[in-house]
Amino acid sequence: MRLRGEDADQANVAAELRRAGVRFTSTLNGVRLSARVRAVAKTMGLERGVPDLLIFDPAPVNGQPTALELKVEAKRPKTDRAQRFSGCEPVQREYLAALAAAGWNARVGYGARDAIEKLRALGYPVGPREHERSCTCAAGEVSICPGCDRIVGWCKRNPSTSEHCTDCREARDL
Repeated sequence: MRLRGEDADQANVAAELRRAGVRFTSTLNGVRLSARVRAVAKTMGLERGVPDLLIFDPAPVNGQPTALELKVEAKRPKTDRAQRFSGCEPVQREYLAALAAAGWNARVGYGARDAIEKLRALGYPVGPREHERSCTCAAGEVSICPGCDRIVGWCKRNPSTSEHCTDCREARDL
């Protein structure tokens, strides 16, 4: 399965949260479901507008849980005057505002890198590992596994565009 766009970004962020041992969940919003499955999901409580990732472990900087909505990089606001939660649908903005009013950290990540940077700013242990943070090359370059589009590295000095992530290497070796 090859993920693209916002789905790939969310999978990358989820992989970082799992690696860090952070307790979170995602919603089925944005996933194509059959009419029958969607009806069952709605009956069981699925609501439009719920952020993509709900992080239950409190953010180290303020002790609050975090709601993260992911958008593709192209939806990043072009100016500082953009409205809060720019790029989101109105129902998503309402949900994020309600969660913020209830004490949650409500954020919109424009691509995996931006989302991970925002989570790091909240104190979550995600993103470049210690040896990658001390690298002197142009930091922040992300290498993606060609098999599944997950982040496999952050260092530009050793771009790993042909390197597969552990899961893909293990699947290939079987």
